[in-house]
This record gives sequence, C-alpha cells and structure tokens, in this order.
Amino acid sequence: MRIFILFLIVSLSLCTSCGGTKTILDPKSNTIVKVYETKDFSFHYPKRWRKLKLDQTYFDSVLVSVAPKKLIYPLYISESTVNGKVYRAQGNKSIKDQFEDKNSTIIDADAGEYSSAIINLRRLNLNQQSFDDYLNTIIAEIKPQSNSFKHVKVSDQLSILSFRYQGYRRDSKYRYAAKLYKVYYYKHNKYVYKFSYAATEYKYSKYLDEATNSLSSLKFK
Repeated sequence: MRIFILFLIVSLSLCTSCGGTKTILDPKSNTIVKVYETKDFSFHYPKRWRKLKLDQTYFDSVLVSVAPKKLIYPLYISESTVNGKVYRAQGNKSIKDQFEDKNSTIIDADAGEYSSAIINLRRLNLNQQSFDDYLNTIIAEIKPQSNSFKHVKVSDQLSILSFRYQGYRRDSKYRYAAKLYKVYYYKHNKYVYKFSYAATEYKYSKYLDEATNSLSSLKFK
C-alpha cells in the first residue's frame, strides 16, 4: 500500500509543476519537460525555460516564445536611419546606455522580454506557393548573407536549416557577437510553421541539445 501511494505521489509530481503548468517525462531525453499546447498543436520545452512576454506590435507572427529563465531580459526597440534606410533593432533595456547607437531613437522603451538564446514559433501562410518553392525563396535570401549554411530535407513536410550570421554595427564595420540559428520548417495544411532556435555564438552550443529536442517535438492535431 505504501509503495502504491509513493508511486501515485511521484506520478502526480511528474504531471504538474508550480503554477499549474503541465509537465511530462520525455522518454527521448529522460528529463522532465513543460508542455505548451493549443487546439492546433503542442510541443515541449525544458523545465528551466519559460514562456516570454512579447509585444505583438513587433512580433505579430510569433505564436509563442520560450527561453532559459536566467537569460531573459527586458526588451526595448530602437530605430536609426543609415543612407536613407530605416533600421529597427532590439536590445537589453538594463544595459541600453552602454550599447545603444548614438544616432538611434528608442521607439518603445518597454517592448516585453527577450533572450540571448530563444525559441520562437511562427505560423506563416504559403500564399498559394508549394512548400518547395517557399523554401527555395527562403534559402535564396539567407544563404548569401550567412556562413556555415546547411539544409537537410527530412521529408516532404519538414526541412531543417542551420546557419550563422555575423553581426555588425550599422554605423561602422565594428563586429559584434555572431548569432547562430537552427530552424525547422514544418508544412501543415496551408501553413508553414517556422520553429526556430537562435542564440549568440557564446550561448548556442550550451542550449543546442535542449533546443533541438524541443524543435523536433512539435505535433499537430
């Protein structure tokens, strides 16, 4: 009887975390993970991560974002004009005085939250394109501007892109930390679900395994 009660307590603890968030034991990683679920899809993400608060004014195509709790920071949005072109940038509000370009204008001092390592899920319309044509357009845009580009076609409904962007300040040729990406493109009905992991080069490898496990867990209903 005592063994049964103990088993029941452990089982319940695996299904519920603080705040009522559903958790499960992921057999693939053998770890406890959180589950994000809607009427259309579900996926899981690491227990030490949480959902971000994003201002939909700037992230209207993002369905949900999750990131490691300790890397999340308050976000601001700025704009600057270089050679007649307007550029929009985002930054860490707590250190904006140290890194913000002198010619930039802050257009939103409180735009929610962001992170130096983040998973974003977007739902995009195919606009009557085939999935292959859509991907070819995306690849043509990304490949010339990136390094270490790789494309893996998993199936007719899933392709994975990975690549590296080297960043530069807009007002000079000063280099700053590169950003690395791993992006899963899922075709489902008339939509493309863009499920991406992005991180600075110093954080990317640390969270890559956890992020990949999450990206590969997307299920449709």
